[in-house]
Amino acid sequence: MISRTPLVEKSDVGVGAVLLQDSEDGVFHPVAYISQKFKGHQRPYNTVEKELLALIMALEKWDVYLEHNTPLIVYSDRLGT
Repeated sequence: MISRTPLVEKSDVGVGAVLLQDSEDGVFHPVAYISQKFKGHQRPYNTVEKELLALIMALEKWDVYLEHNTPLIVYSDRLGT
């Protein structure tokens, strides 16, 4: 089975996420990308809140592509794996 997992990231102006697909050779390949600029009320969020915003955005967008019967692994430089 080929699994998919999101990679999330934030910057000072917005958040982004890449949906990675694990191939049979063990290499992750990007299959989709999304990004969003912060709205006014989101700019004061701290780093962890911004990374979580990216994760929520990714989960809402790619829900149908993620496996629901196995634990989800999320990659981020702030949230851990």
